[in-house]
Amino acid sequence: MNDLKFKNLGNTKTIISSIGLGTGTGFKEIDRKRDSQLIYVLQKALGLGVNFIDTAEVYFQGHAEELVGKAFKNNRNNVFIATKFLPEHSSYKEVLKACEGSLKRLQTDYIDLYQIHWPNPVIPFEETLKALETLVKSGKVKYIGVCNFSLSLLKNIQKVSKLPIVSLQTEYNLLERSAETDLLPYCERNKITNIAYTPLNSGNILKAQKNSKIFSNLSKKYNKTVSQIILNFLIFHPSVVAIPATTNITHLEENAKSTEFVMEKKDVHLLVKTFATKLIYIDTAKIKVTTIDNHAAYKTVEEALENKLDFFPSPKMLSEDIHKGDFLKPVRVRAIQKKENNFEYELLGGRIRYWAWVIAFNGKKPVPSIIEE
Repeated sequence: MNDLKFKNLGNTKTIISSIGLGTGTGFKEIDRKRDSQLIYVLQKALGLGVNFIDTAEVYFQGHAEELVGKAFKNNRNNVFIATKFLPEHSSYKEVLKACEGSLKRLQTDYIDLYQIHWPNPVIPFEETLKALETLVKSGKVKYIGVCNFSLSLLKNIQKVSKLPIVSLQTEYNLLERSAETDLLPYCERNKITNIAYTPLNSGNILKAQKNSKIFSNLSKKYNKTVSQIILNFLIFHPSVVAIPATTNITHLEENAKSTEFVMEKKDVHLLVKTFATKLIYIDTAKIKVTTIDNHAAYKTVEEALENKLDFFPSPKMLSEDIHKGDFLKPVRVRAIQKKENNFEYELLGGRIRYWAWVIAFNGKKPVPSIIEE
């Protein structure tokens, strides 16, 4: 039986756990009374064989990094820490400054994997890479990776980088499988690790009743939970590791054990077929943009162009890339049961991409979309 517990990072000899722990959600309550509980979760993860911890300078104003630092300051060599810097910090000086801030919060003198959190269309890759080369040469960073890059941007940065890009972090789950079209095959051929964030789609997959029978049968067959089935499906791909975020010890233990079995190919193919990504093109005027889960959103194209919420890259910046044919992934929508005015769908994910698409084509071209039920 194949061992899914650990995989090589890119084309290196460094081994990381196929299931990591993300700190982008769950750690958001900046309540110092919870620190000891969250530190315990992090330490428990390592005890379960999860040696790959993913964080970022932006997560909860740096507090996530601080917790990771406190959790592993006395056990640093046994954990693989990945963090990220904001696109606003992509200039040479800002990359170096951001790294120093992360090192201080993480209470360490080196970062295992330093990642560009989002591409910055204003700063040339060469300038950002020069700073990363300086950090690698100084020993403050071991490896570099990118997040939320399209295939064309990944190829572009590879062309100018003197250092190997060992990883690409992107959203990948049963409801968002657009990465399988080009990113996963390319990364597998070029030995780049795919780090799947929101692998359980923030629990939305588990809420759907439609496919409960399939999951129920698979759970009984393998004596595993639905979450374990889903995570196992993702890491079945040779280049993929997943970083579910949780602060629940039971869920943490379940996630860690999702590597302890291998599904039969017929069952993998069943999930592939059942959750086939159905891409459709929808008139942007038929999509209603609302605030979801307290995430701010622009309601009009004028607001998006003004960008008072200071999104970076801004919708206008992204529109320029889209106009060149570079679109990261489809937006996610849900059909409205009762039509409201001209709206037939509600936007669930990709608010900035949506407005960037509207700006790029003056609202005259349907946007690539995935419908969630």
